[in-house]
Amino acid sequence: MEIRNRVVQPASLAELEVSNKEVELIMQVGFDFYNDLRRFVQWFSQKEQKMIWDLPGKRTRYLSTTGRNQLCPCGSGRKYKNCCGPG
Repeated sequence: MEIRNRVVQPASLAELEVSNKEVELIMQVGFDFYNDLRRFVQWFSQKEQKMIWDLPGKRTRYLSTTGRNQLCPCGSGRKYKNCCGPG
């Protein structure tokens, strides 16, 4: 947050300079956010599908099911059972 405030509202021109370590930190935070967002979207889609499935009326599955030994849809490259699968 300190880095963001320095760059967005600098008190002097010298505060616009960012070190290599700070750039690495910013990139890591962005990467972590992207991964968390991807997992959240997958989780939310599954919960939405379950809510729709529980409604009365015609049931249609719009998300394909993921088998335990298939690659995880979150994009991690791991098997579903070892990544986002229940358990």
